Amino acid sequence: MASFEPTMMTTKKDRLTKADWLEKALQILAFEGINKLTIDHLVKEIGVTTGSYYWHFKNRADFLDQLVEYWVSEYTQIIFDKVIKTEDPRERLLALMILLTEEDHVRYDTAILEWGSHEPLAREKIQKAIDIRLHFLRTLFAEMGFEGDDLEMRAYTVLTFQTMEDHRYNKLSKEERLRHVKLRHRMLISKP
Repeated sequence: MASFEPTMMTTKKDRLTKADWLEKALQILAFEGINKLTIDHLVKEIGVTTGSYYWHFKNRADFLDQLVEYWVSEYTQIIFDKVIKTEDPRERLLALMILLTEEDHVRYDTAILEWGSHEPLAREKIQKAIDIRLHFLRTLFAEMGFEGDDLEMRAYTVLTFQTMEDHRYNKLSKEERLRHVKLRHRMLISKP
């Protein structure tokens, strides 16, 4: 399991941020599963009391709701905000694919999607994030002149591959993964 280092030291003067809690929760969800995502396990892993948890979250439902919101914000919306400035849609797609690989923004996607398939409260928000991702990809490919099945296939290919990349390519070096990203990009933007 990946080690956790809060963004702030936990002293009487400083407190864990809500983001610290939510990032740790995503780690637990990804590496240990939803059954380990309990208040007791979280406070033990972080090394604080339950009072700190209740400082940020009203109850478990509030915590889980904020966990999904955090994932949508930090692992979907913020990514698109970083690459939207690039004019050319081909360059924008490449920038997106590189960013996702270099910064490992997909590391929690498989766990979130699995959780969402069993958790009705999270499912709708997770699906909205997937819809945002697909819309962004469809727009890129439409700007490149793709339409119909060619557009849909490319959008779904990028979405699916990037989501699964962390698990399928984790034995490759980052340099090799980036080389593969560029090869996939070249294939995806080529017209038949």
